[in-house]
Amino acid sequence: MAGPNSEAGQSGGPKDTPRLVVTDAGHDAAENLLLFSETSDTDFLVKGNLRRQDPAEWLAEARRQTEVPDQLDRGARAWYGETTETVSVETDSGGAREFSVRVVWRATKRFADSDGQLLMEPEISIEAYWTSLDWAPKISRLFTSSAGPANSSTANSRPIWTWSGCLRGNFRPTSIFWIWG
Repeated sequence: MAGPNSEAGQSGGPKDTPRLVVTDAGHDAAENLLLFSETSDTDFLVKGNLRRQDPAEWLAEARRQTEVPDQLDRGARAWYGETTETVSVETDSGGAREFSVRVVWRATKRFADSDGQLLMEPEISIEAYWTSLDWAPKISRLFTSSAGPANSSTANSRPIWTWSGCLRGNFRPTSIFWIWG
């Protein structure tokens, strides 16, 4: 079966076709981000794993960056943020290589369930994405929620050959969106 950079076959498409790689948090290792960053004609949107980072800090920063929060339902509001993180990858010679990657996120604070029943303590959730795209954080989140791959539980990767959901001007209808879920 041909891979994503194959010259022939529908599963990969031609090498000079722009690609958008969208993955879940299982692919957010620094080595993968470097690979995606250095692959020509390839943009990426990789769901981030916060690991041990404090969601309250992400929420505080998003609140500083968002003038008016989105009201998701009766009991939840969402704020959006973006930053650039320096990522380090160990080299074969034992040194480290650093590079910068943009991070966009949505911070949600839920103080009541969707029916309005108040929670004992507010819940904070963060959806963060590493990306090469210059989309606004809200657009990046909307794309992943409509395409579904970043939150998908599918085990297979699959090429998506459609234009729907892609808001960036230089992708053509023949662009490949490679989804790893």
